[in-house]
Amino acid sequence: MPNHDWTRDDTIIALDLYFRLPDEEVKESNPELVEAAKWIGAKPGSVRMKIQNFRGLDPQKQHLSGLRHHNQWDKEVWGEFNSDKEALRKARDLIVAKRERGER
Repeated sequence: MPNHDWTRDDTIIALDLYFRLPDEEVKESNPELVEAAKWIGAKPGSVRMKIQNFRGLDPQKQHLSGLRHHNQWDKEVWGEFNSDKEALRKARDLIVAKRERGER
């Protein structure tokens, strides 16, 4: 699978996972991360790295190492949803339902 070209919807799925997984469970073998990778269409390692990008944006986790290579969607989606987890979860559920129907 080539490098993943992240979309807004992909980023929403990854951000939802970021908030649900404890830091110590962000591993490529984690079943939830593998499931998210399936919906995104990326390798689990790519999803893990995206989660680390969010860690770099999270002021509550500045003591942890996070990646600093944020794309436009990382910052935009973070700004829209970091303080509204309920809206994030609803957006994620709509995206997954759409993808279950074969829509992108």
